[in-house]
Amino acid sequence: MERRVVESVSVLTPTEKVLAGQEAADLLSAAEEILKHEAPRIVVDLTRVDGLLPSGLGALIRVQVGCINRGGWLRIIGVNRRIRSLVRLCPCTYVLNIYDTLDEAIAVPHPAP
Repeated sequence: MERRVVESVSVLTPTEKVLAGQEAADLLSAAEEILKHEAPRIVVDLTRVDGLLPSGLGALIRVQVGCINRGGWLRIIGVNRRIRSLVRLCPCTYVLNIYDTLDEAIAVPHPAP
């Protein structure tokens, strides 16, 4: 899991091809540190991820709920067609905000429309 900060936004980039198992646990672990702060702003960059299993989707939703509970937000970028289709099929994922680029994700005011 790569971590960086851009314009006071924490960017987490999974490095495995599938967001599941250990990679999902690593995402949650990285997010937990960020969620300790008030109004956390997190972008998860899925550019390197080809697939998303239920544990990965669950991790994204848990991070989203944690951000909302602390007055912040989670935004997702770099989503391929396959993952985008999966996200659209799952009713619980309507809370996930997907953007094309990091600049776009950061520029959208909070709360996202």
